[in-house]
Amino acid sequence: MRMGSDFIDMEENVRKNAKPQNCIARRKRMQMKYPHVKKVGQTSEVGTFIRRTYNIFLISIVGTSLCGVMAFFTLPPSAFIPLAIADAVLWIVCGWFGWRRPIEFVFLLFTVVTGSLLGMIALRYAEAGLSHIFLNAAILTILSFVVLSIYVHMSQRNFSGLIGFLTAGFFILLGGLIVLFFIRSNIFHVGLSVLGTLVFSAWVLFDTSRIIHSSDSDLTPAIAAFELYLDLMGLFSYVLDLFDMADN
Repeated sequence: MRMGSDFIDMEENVRKNAKPQNCIARRKRMQMKYPHVKKVGQTSEVGTFIRRTYNIFLISIVGTSLCGVMAFFTLPPSAFIPLAIADAVLWIVCGWFGWRRPIEFVFLLFTVVTGSLLGMIALRYAEAGLSHIFLNAAILTILSFVVLSIYVHMSQRNFSGLIGFLTAGFFILLGGLIVLFFIRSNIFHVGLSVLGTLVFSAWVLFDTSRIIHSSDSDLTPAIAAFELYLDLMGLFSYVLDLFDMADN
């Protein structure tokens, strides 16, 4: 069973593809040589940086969950459209145009709006008797994110080389979404969602690698946590899409 209108599909498409566009805009700065060997003092600093990043990231996930629960039980159904519009605008300015500062305000605003919207989406699935789709997609997304993150931390691999794939993936997804808007094809839609899942999985590898290797002075713990947050939300959008189509 498919849910939502064309407006909802368009809003989700904006969210799904904002992150790759930001990659293109910042490509030159992000294509850097990461140092593989660090001194003891540097290792200690990196460890502190990583802990602060994931502490902020976990707090944002908890905040998103709380906002989602509150929206699920308190907001009227009419709040869905305004939240969807606000979420789409935030993905455009943060994903496509790289709005990051002041990061405290940006992150808080994004967390509240996205969490509330996810709560409303969960409500729609619940009302249709399809709560299992939302929950299964959320569980699989979290597990995938954790596994990919652990792999990067354990292997210490440098995934800066994925920049080319992320750039190409953006153009393919963007072109595919434009085609899908005019030509409805379930097979094409599935292929596009699979590609989107792979692209955002690559984003998790790329951004996690930046956190443990990058010497970029602009990458603060809050900004690094926000990048991971965008990766997780984008990945969830495509995974949920796949589960939704599988149930159709």
